[in-house]
Amino acid sequence: MIHDETNLDLHIMNCKILTKFLFDDFAIDRSLGKNHQKMFDLLNFIVLQLSSDKLNHLLSTGDLKSLAAIIMRNIDIIDNVQSTRSVRYELLFTKQEKIKILHQSYKKRFTTPELSCI
Repeated sequence: MIHDETNLDLHIMNCKILTKFLFDDFAIDRSLGKNHQKMFDLLNFIVLQLSSDKLNHLLSTGDLKSLAAIIMRNIDIIDNVQSTRSVRYELLFTKQEKIKILHQSYKKRFTTPELSCI
């Protein structure tokens, strides 16, 4: 994909070329846009240029907050790196906070971190 968020003509040209091939799906790089709103705007535009009978795969989505907005834009597969990072940094997510589970304060705590998950 083209990484220039300002030149929509390049995106159109790239999508026209890619849709001529017999790919099963299309990979879209998450690095589109300088912020979430620009990424969402570009996703709206790019997905319209791609074949509707193919899967759209968004690569390297790093945050959980944008997942709903991404799914609403006809993204079928999300390669979310957040889960890998969370494991690496021993993080658990609750509705209220992120918990660094190996922190000393949790060493002798044997209750569930999120009551609604029981």
